[in-house]
Amino acid sequence: MRQEMQRKRNLGQEYIQINGKIVQARERKPSHVCTARKCHLIVTPAVGETLFNEYWGQGSYERRVSYICAFSTPERHRKRDLDSDKNKEVVWQYFFTINGERHQTDTFLRRCQAKVRETVSGIAPKERRGIATPQHAHTPDFKDLIRAHINKFPAYVSHYCRKQTKQKYLSSTLSVKTMHNKFLEQNAEKNIKCSYSAYYRVFRKMGLKFKQPPQDTCNKCDELKAKIKFSKSEEDENRLKTEHALHLRKAEEAYKLKRIYKNLSKEDKSAL
Repeated sequence: MRQEMQRKRNLGQEYIQINGKIVQARERKPSHVCTARKCHLIVTPAVGETLFNEYWGQGSYERRVSYICAFSTPERHRKRDLDSDKNKEVVWQYFFTINGERHQTDTFLRRCQAKVRETVSGIAPKERRGIATPQHAHTPDFKDLIRAHINKFPAYVSHYCRKQTKQKYLSSTLSVKTMHNKFLEQNAEKNIKCSYSAYYRVFRKMGLKFKQPPQDTCNKCDELKAKIKFSKSEEDENRLKTEHALHLRKAEEAYKLKRIYKNLSKEDKSAL
């Protein structure tokens, strides 16, 4: 969405900002009526429309400024009044090549003159928008604090699906809203504040889900895991781990056989 918004903005087209505000498309202003150089006779409405489309057709800030610099020439300003307090040292001259002839005009594109003054060498300055760090941006340490809080909630991986995915699941009784409220409660004394949107962004990047997988643990697995966890000797632990691995292997073979018969029944309706 941001890329599309930036693309339309650089092309001078209408776009919608993140906050929902509609920014109208750029429109060409009437040609300047100049009595000195007769600019309005040189830059006719048709020529002005062509220049306007060429300028906004560049599609990027740097190319637009380079386009302006190509038609602009700085000259040293000669003071008529030596006692003047004005410090103007450079004046800009604008030229257009129209039908093979170079014409000097007193104005260029009104909205672009400020951009021309940003450079003296004629090299387009780099785009500076979007470089500054947002005023309310959260520090990496603050995000680590949120991750540490999320990791306190027990998550599990479905053992029957472990070859297909390593997706971790949280209890279906939880929600991001509940977890965010607990985070605020635990850090209330430290005066640590965190918006729901900031907490949710960190949670989303961690890739956790609440929905339980279709293939979940069985009672046998839960029983063996509990025995392994509280086994009194290394010998018992190794024996239980071997039994658990054998159980998982049998379960996988059973699911594999089930898929084979399922596909066979689709191809042959007489198969049972």
